[in-house]
Amino acid sequence: MNVESNRRDQLASTDRSPTAEDRSPTDTSKPSRRRRVTRRLLAVLLGLSPLICTEIVLRMAGWQPSAPRDPFIGFDHLEPLFVAAPGNSGVMVTNPLKTPEFFCFQSFPRAKPKGEFRIFCLGGSTVQGRPYGSETSLTAWLELSLQAGDERRDYRVVNCGGISYASYRLIPMMEEVLEYEPDLIIVCSGHNEFLEARTYEKLRNVSPVRVRLRRILRHVRAFQLAEQWFGDDEAGPAECLPGEVDALLDYRGGLAVYHRDDVWQSNVQRHYGWNLRSLAAHAKQASIPILFLLPVANLVDCPPFKSESSTDLTPEEARSFDSHWQASMEEGRSPGEQLKSIRAAVAIDPRHAGAQFRLAKAYQTLGRHAEAATCFLEARNQDICPLRMLDPMYELAEELLALESVPYLDLRTVIEAAEQGQLPGDRLMVDHVHPTVYGHQLIASKIHEKLVTIGWVGPPSADLERRRAKAFQQHLSSLGEPYFARGKAKLEGLRLWTQGRANKQRK
Repeated sequence: MNVESNRRDQLASTDRSPTAEDRSPTDTSKPSRRRRVTRRLLAVLLGLSPLICTEIVLRMAGWQPSAPRDPFIGFDHLEPLFVAAPGNSGVMVTNPLKTPEFFCFQSFPRAKPKGEFRIFCLGGSTVQGRPYGSETSLTAWLELSLQAGDERRDYRVVNCGGISYASYRLIPMMEEVLEYEPDLIIVCSGHNEFLEARTYEKLRNVSPVRVRLRRILRHVRAFQLAEQWFGDDEAGPAECLPGEVDALLDYRGGLAVYHRDDVWQSNVQRHYGWNLRSLAAHAKQASIPILFLLPVANLVDCPPFKSESSTDLTPEEARSFDSHWQASMEEGRSPGEQLKSIRAAVAIDPRHAGAQFRLAKAYQTLGRHAEAATCFLEARNQDICPLRMLDPMYELAEELLALESVPYLDLRTVIEAAEQGQLPGDRLMVDHVHPTVYGHQLIASKIHEKLVTIGWVGPPSADLERRRAKAFQQHLSSLGEPYFARGKAKLEGLRLWTQGRANKQRK
């Protein structure tokens, strides 16, 4: 009986269908997982389909967002840069209210003559040609270079360089010059971003992740459309600045106002990025080509303007830093001994700009140029009074302009190439940010080359070099000694300004 029962159980066990527990996991799990993933992807695509369709329609229709209003700052009153010349002559001239304190005198016909290629160059004092004038700035040399390369067209380059003008002050200027039939806009900006006081109070609690996400989404047409319809309250109400520059260093003791404030510095840089996008958007909306110039600065022969010790040093670390700092300046010590002392100081406080600069000089004396270059750059980046564009700003500009497909020319590479790969110093820079006259000529020649490469101007004549050199020399000879003497006098005043020794007093 038991034998028969066992046999029936064995047969039943052999004949029954395998249960879920009997199946190997590989029998069903992969198809099942694929189906689940496919269903989820289809659900996501279905949910995104309105956004995708909107994006496709907007791009096919060629829709471009209008240039937005600056959400960070506004101005209480703005005078136009150009006004009609007296006598109703049809000529536009620089507004007398803006010269000579901020701008140099320029003039051009309101109606563009037939065959003229008109360029407006916007920026700060580098564009203007300080400490000299527009006669020896990159705009003058660019006009001469273009004319030497192509006599069939008339080239006019209008200098719109304003003293201490930061990127946010160029946006109203851009809106104005677009009315004057430009064929090209050139923008050079980045050194003056820290000159005026702004609080950016509404930005202090904004998450960096949100900032990064918005930067990415601003390249999506549907997001741009939504932002245009519903507004951007990211920054809250704008601060109101005076119509003309009110630089901190314009006042006696202005240097004392500067202290280390990483949050403020980050917000200034963020505003700078917004301004670059806005300038590019204005040009794109008007279908006008735009070229950005990333400015160059003197790193080798210009010490930081202000240094501060890190606030988190212990009393013992502060005493040790001071000891090494003083030892590095003792006379009679060998370069190697000086290097050892200043390197020990920097190890204690790497954010001390002056120590970084002294370390760079010590490396330079010993011929260790790569290490010197690193320290020169860090000295500039840690400057408490940043009158030179910082590395994060260069990186931001390169990233944004690449994303916007906007061409740019890095003036650092122009000057460094002339310095045989070394960082810029006094040979081609008259002070912390202004190139020499020859430096301006080099820059203008490279801009001409860039415009030809892009295809915005035609190939130059075969004897461009000879014709350009002749035009440059003739123009230079026409200026006379008083012109350069005035420039040298302005340079001395500029140096006092950077030291916080201006005479103006706040009311």
